[in-house]
Amino acid sequence: MAEMLPVALVLEDEPLIWMDIEHTLRSAGFAVFTVMSRTDAKGWLERNKPDVAIVDILLRDGNCSDTVLRLVGSSIPFVVYSGEQQARYAGTAFARGTWLGKPAEPLELARAVRAAAYGYRVNYNEEVASRSLCSNYPSVRDRLVASLATFPMAAAAIKIRLQRLLTGVAP
Repeated sequence: MAEMLPVALVLEDEPLIWMDIEHTLRSAGFAVFTVMSRTDAKGWLERNKPDVAIVDILLRDGNCSDTVLRLVGSSIPFVVYSGEQQARYAGTAFARGTWLGKPAEPLELARAVRAAAYGYRVNYNEEVASRSLCSNYPSVRDRLVASLATFPMAAAAIKIRLQRLLTGVAP
């Protein structure tokens, strides 16, 4: 039986950028679907549930805050990949995701998307990236904390696997 690839939804209206994102994510082992408008995103999300989304704030038909609210409400992790200033969106639904400024190196984008897909939010706009479990994925956090408390000998193995996951090194 073939292994199912994690699904990434890309919300981007600039063709050269979305082609770059698609190539990067397919190379990182994702099935990728791209939409260029809020309307298309709404339709796609009515029929599908991605493992992660990559969001540009402004699409052809406007600001996609309504789409991001839907992602948050559906517990779908996302990466805001935008040239916009992060501080302008503090306190909005966009702040609930990982923020990665354009342009970014392909490996950096792949790491951010992989981390988000597994319930981590990485702040790439600070000098030192700070990694924390996303507050909107408490089940992942709770299971990890319970595992570490119950099986302290497994803590080192879990830490190594998470580091490999975040750096893109095969386990």
